Amino acid sequence: MTLTPGGATSLAPYLAAYAKDRRTWPQLRELLRAKPQLGQTTFTALARDASNLETILALANERGAGTDATWLPTLLNSLLAARAYVEIAKTRKGAAAAATNDTTLTWFNRSQKLPVEVNFTEFNAGEKQLELAGTVLDRRDKAAQAEQGGIASGSSAPAKAAAAKKAAAAVASLPPKAVTLKFEALDKSGAVLGSQSVTTEALTPGKTAPFRVKIDAANAIAYRYTLAD
Repeated sequence: MTLTPGGATSLAPYLAAYAKDRRTWPQLRELLRAKPQLGQTTFTALARDASNLETILALANERGAGTDATWLPTLLNSLLAARAYVEIAKTRKGAAAAATNDTTLTWFNRSQKLPVEVNFTEFNAGEKQLELAGTVLDRRDKAAQAEQGGIASGSSAPAKAAAAKKAAAAVASLPPKAVTLKFEALDKSGAVLGSQSVTTEALTPGKTAPFRVKIDAANAIAYRYTLAD
């Protein structure tokens, strides 16, 4: 498959539209599994509309829905706004309904415990260099609250109150912290062409900082990133 000049970013809207036809799902599932970054951008495009949940559930796999899935916050915001997963669950019975609810809750719980949220605004792949830009949101406060909420789940009212108090204390003690992201540019086979790290300004919970990174890499078509401690 030949990618357009904009790489995975420019292809995503077309694949998202193509995915609305159920007959394309087997082919797309294999394509997105083979090209993870293309999957990330396609799922991001789909995730902007909560009515695409069933399509996402059909195409995503456990690996594609991991904690590094950049499209999860977008999907969850859409779901929480529309509560579409409730309507879809109503159309299913037995194990299928349980699977829908379990998958949605699993993704939700994972995303809630992420210390940062990374959003991309630019993907420019050139003959010699790959340039990426976006924003990083410090959500350590939300992650701490989610962690304590998970521990207190199913507990008594006093235990839940104690967990909430502990989470609030943890948030209050969080110092400003810079976020370092390591990016790797990839070729069509997934091989690493080059890497570069970028560090934001020190952030406090709830604050956002922009980032921009340039990687010396010839004809890169995708990227991946990891969060440094």
